[in-house]
Amino acid sequence: MTLGRGVSPTPSFFFMFVSLSMRFLLKSNNLYVSACYDTTGSGVRLTEKRDDACSFVTFEKAVSVARALIGVLEHAPIIETCTH
Repeated sequence: MTLGRGVSPTPSFFFMFVSLSMRFLLKSNNLYVSACYDTTGSGVRLTEKRDDACSFVTFEKAVSVARALIGVLEHAPIIETCTH
């Protein structure tokens, strides 16, 4: 595949394209990570409803949050793509 005038796409081009065209969810044991805003403080919770899940604009942000949750969940959450 070429992009006009014989320019071949690089993997970083595709990664950037994918990152800009979709969002990312975090999933742990069939539950989705969701934001929790409470009077005692903000945090995260797990929900069965995919529509209630947090979504992240970039893959890098999803990875960053997934890494931060490893200590809480005792494992790394799975990153899934979504369109919302």
